[in-house]
Amino acid sequence: MVLGDGGRGSTVINAANFFTTEHGSCYLHFKLPLKADEDHEMIHLRVRGYAYGEAKIVDATLVGYCYKPSDNVINVETQGSHQPALYKGSDQMIYARLFFPNNYFLTVTIDTTRVGNGRLFKRGDIEIIKSSSSTL
Repeated sequence: MVLGDGGRGSTVINAANFFTTEHGSCYLHFKLPLKADEDHEMIHLRVRGYAYGEAKIVDATLVGYCYKPSDNVINVETQGSHQPALYKGSDQMIYARLFFPNNYFLTVTIDTTRVGNGRLFKRGDIEIIKSSSSTL
């Protein structure tokens, strides 16, 4: 669902979502359709949900700039729960990440906002990968 006209400041609600009933700790990596050595785009993500197994609210905001001249994601700021991070993966793709010490009945949704020279990520653009590794 797009709130706005698709221009700057528009938001996609539930661009991606995740649910599991598994036990144990995990990282959730959100693979963005941005490649560090090819793209110039600003990023704004909001991750919300409920980590039932740890009785915690999931609430994180992540912003940054995939910047080809630096071959990296720069001007990063993250706030919120579950140790949010933005990073460049070994495949040159840009990832957002959260850590969950207990992912039993974990539910998350990702909203995206078009900022600066970035695009509006839509449903299907973001791949969610559950892993025991802190980076991919």
